[in-house]
Amino acid sequence: MLSRLRCGAFAAAVWLLAWSAAAEPTRLDEGWQLLIDPAATLQVGSLPADGWRPVKVGQPWNAQFDDLRDYMGVAWYRVPFTVPASRTPQKVLLRFGAVDHRAEVFVNGEPAGSHEGAYTPFVLDVTARVKSGANELVVRVTDPPPTPQGKTPRFPELPYEELPRGKQTWYIQNGGIW
Repeated sequence: MLSRLRCGAFAAAVWLLAWSAAAEPTRLDEGWQLLIDPAATLQVGSLPADGWRPVKVGQPWNAQFDDLRDYMGVAWYRVPFTVPASRTPQKVLLRFGAVDHRAEVFVNGEPAGSHEGAYTPFVLDVTARVKSGANELVVRVTDPPPTPQGKTPRFPELPYEELPRGKQTWYIQNGGIW
């Protein structure tokens, strides 16, 4: 899966790359859904059926939904995709342009890899997780909030104060697949 991140003059796209002699990348930038997990307690195997909303990858959730303008924490993305039996790939790569800040990726309910770094692309080989027919890609995104003075970070493994940030103070919050 290949996601091209673009900000400002750029645009985003998500791709599934099937590596074979005549591979054609498949765009997966349509049909995504978002589920907010404020308690950060949901698990990939027991995600609820309701509460999901349509979302565009390539734009932060903060820019798409008024109620999420300042949201920081955990959210889940999912998108179904189909691999025709006649085109069963020899190798499937998943590539993202950027996910702010940590991405945990699952294909058909199985862990496929993770990445930390809001501004860097990453590629995962998901060949062993993809099957002919219907598949589902799920991404758990963690965008940690600032730690209140004298408190323990909400996500101790991702302290907000240690994450790379722009020097500008006028940037709005950006979370998600963007």
